[in-house]
Amino acid sequence: NLRLSCLSADQNQHLQASLSRLHRVAQHARAQHVRLLVDAEYTFINPALSLLVAALALRWNRPEEGGPWVWNTYQAYLKETHKRLERDAEAAHKAGLAFGVKLVRGAYLDKERAMTQLQGKEDCTQPDYEATSR
Repeated sequence: NLRLSCLSADQNQHLQASLSRLHRVAQHARAQHVRLLVDAEYTFINPALSLLVAALALRWNRPEEGGPWVWNTYQAYLKETHKRLERDAEAAHKAGLAFGVKLVRGAYLDKERAMTQLQGKEDCTQPDYEATSR
């Protein structure tokens, strides 16, 4: 039962209903021997997606499940990706979970740069292809 103090009771109820539906999807995927790879999106939505993936992984990536069944997507063009990968791998290891990774270059480079520039924020993307590929 994931409850967030920053959400209202109604919002937490919606979160629980969403997690319940996602667990049913993961259960069906597991029964069919299909991995569930959750795609990454824009940086402003990725933390929420990662939280949902973590909640699913706690159930479906346990050793007795023979997983990992739930995988998160990491975008190489983002500056923070290497640290996120290390942090998430360590957290999975400490929790005794299998860790599934889908590593992509990323598809939102131009849009991410435009959004951060509009908002006056620091660019969250790698400066060039070479930096993305390291």
